[in-house]
Amino acid sequence: MNLQFFEGLSEADAKLYLERFLVTGREALGWLTREASRRGIDADLSVASITPVFGWLTGLAGAVPLEPGLHTSGAGPGKCEYC
Repeated sequence: MNLQFFEGLSEADAKLYLERFLVTGREALGWLTREASRRGIDADLSVASITPVFGWLTGLAGAVPLEPGLHTSGAGPGKCEYC
């Protein structure tokens, strides 16, 4: 992240940037907001919504096992701790 960009913004430009970011985020994540709302979670992109949203999303995640050798360690098939 380029912090110098944000540090160089005036207060008015920073508020405008934030507003645009939140609008774009709401549009891009509309499906997530609607689905979370169906489950009683307020996914409004606020700091307070992070914990409940991530709690819900981590419950949906799962591991997908790979066949030996199908990884990105660079060690090569049979030469890493996973094979």
